[in-house]
Amino acid sequence: MNEETELKLRVPERALASVRRNPLLSALRQGRGARRHLLTVYYDTPSLALARQGLTLRVRRANGRWIQGVKLADDGGSALQRRPEIETEIEGDTPDIARIPDDGVRRMVSATTGSEPLAPAFVSDFGRTTWPVRLGDSDIEVALDVGEIRTEDDRKVRISELELELKSGRADKLLELALALGRSMPISVERSTKAARGFALVTGAKAEPVRARPIELDSDATAGDAFAALARNCLAHLGGNEAAVLVGSVEGLHQMRVAARRLRALIACFRDFISTRVKEELSQELRWLMDALGPARDLDVFLADTLDPLVERCPEERSLSVLRETARQAAQAARLEAAVALATPRYTRFLLTADLRLASGDWAEGDADTPVRDVARANLKRRYRRLVKMAAGHHALEIEELHELRIRAKKMRYAGEFFRSLYSRKLARRHLVRLTRLQDRLGSLNDAITGRALLDRLLPESGLEAAVAGRAAGFVLGWKAARIHADLAVFAREWEKFRELRPFWTRR
Repeated sequence: MNEETELKLRVPERALASVRRNPLLSALRQGRGARRHLLTVYYDTPSLALARQGLTLRVRRANGRWIQGVKLADDGGSALQRRPEIETEIEGDTPDIARIPDDGVRRMVSATTGSEPLAPAFVSDFGRTTWPVRLGDSDIEVALDVGEIRTEDDRKVRISELELELKSGRADKLLELALALGRSMPISVERSTKAARGFALVTGAKAEPVRARPIELDSDATAGDAFAALARNCLAHLGGNEAAVLVGSVEGLHQMRVAARRLRALIACFRDFISTRVKEELSQELRWLMDALGPARDLDVFLADTLDPLVERCPEERSLSVLRETARQAAQAARLEAAVALATPRYTRFLLTADLRLASGDWAEGDADTPVRDVARANLKRRYRRLVKMAAGHHALEIEELHELRIRAKKMRYAGEFFRSLYSRKLARRHLVRLTRLQDRLGSLNDAITGRALLDRLLPESGLEAAVAGRAAGFVLGWKAARIHADLAVFAREWEKFRELRPFWTRR
């Protein structure tokens, strides 16, 4: 079984000529390019059983032969796609599962399809131009694919992309080449395979937001191994929500911000093991990304937690309906601006650079062989101590201080989630649930601070007369004050419950 390591890059069709004439590719080329037409039929059962398991079964005509291909699911977590693949020559143009040479894969495909028949699901039809390229000590095949994916009922999606496939050498060279190409042409990371895009076309599925996947750390792992695994998890969470943000998903944007926060928290946890240069590089880009996503998220929360329930409770108050409509339009514009940010070269450079740091290992500094258990214990102990110290006098804290307390609870929770697999699952889960409740109860404080700033912006834009605008502001501020009062009362009880728990990282 072979494992493909490749990087897919979207290229606007208007820029295809710049790819073919690219001076960097010309300089690195090791031979003449080749052109061919590829027509591939993807098969699945009527219920799409293979696709649900991350399996791809296809038949392609190549050089007068029929080649059957089976691909397994990608391991995820990187712009680099690594997929085990088995190709076999078959007699005709329909799949022959019995010809799959790997016993385990053959049994997997047979068990997945069961008694269901296989039938064509969709076709990819494109021209491919390939160039052999050498970068340093690595051989790379650069393929430019232009064409379409289509279904039997003639639904279509265009293909316009570069594939960089590692033939020999180091995977980080794919990322180096992509970064270099991005300086002279418009590219962006393509995370979806042609198969995934085809099945989305068949089902009509829309981009959906995704949450972070749970991750299991080896208890004997080093700090270096753990950071790399957790960082890839954060980047997978981030990248997994790109498509949802691009179509205006409120939850997708929220999850992308969470992913960025998680990565920032992870960098803080492993700060002693990351070079200053890489810390500054990643932190700067994450701040930029948070700033790009923040306005839309603030407006979405303001609508969902304040204006929507207020209008529902007071439908006769026209000023609130006008304010809500103003906020909706502002939120729509802000989500569009967030999507534009993800389409910029800066975002693409950030993704490729982050993956390059992980692939090359040049992020590490200090003793990266330190056991991850030591890193976990030190982080959890430090964050717990800071949280308890501040929360001890929570009754006397001002709103800004309570907001800081919420941030400390959030950082404590992120650290707990990173390292929870090293400890008792039951105890860790109980601790994290309590932390989440503390954070949620203090959330209204952040909303109040943000909401006041949004009111100052939205009321002039609403066109309401001064007196009417003042009445709308009174409703909003009163609503928020009542929420804060109720949440703080519950917070006191939740804090006592949290303090009753013995820290899970102190138990063996």
